[in-house]
Amino acid sequence: MEGQQQPTPEQPQPPLEPVKKTALEVRNDYAVYAVAWLAACLWFAYDGWLNKEIHSYLFNRIGAFAFGVCFLFCIAMAVSAHRAFKRRQQ
Repeated sequence: MEGQQQPTPEQPQPPLEPVKKTALEVRNDYAVYAVAWLAACLWFAYDGWLNKEIHSYLFNRIGAFAFGVCFLFCIAMAVSAHRAFKRRQQ
């Protein structure tokens, strides 16, 4: 350890700026999230209304509603990002 020197920076590094996603990347991200929320919503809806063997039907009905709201939010955000992408293409 005695023979090793500490590296000294030659120049101070500028602070890193957060990487901003493009509208296309945002649209794709929200589309993937929407598919996941839709799958969860359908699963909970099936267990809440169609599956008669399950005892926690109220939990599943509430979960289906909450996941449905999340799905609609992701769809709205994906559509908004898609419109922004189309505006920038013109």
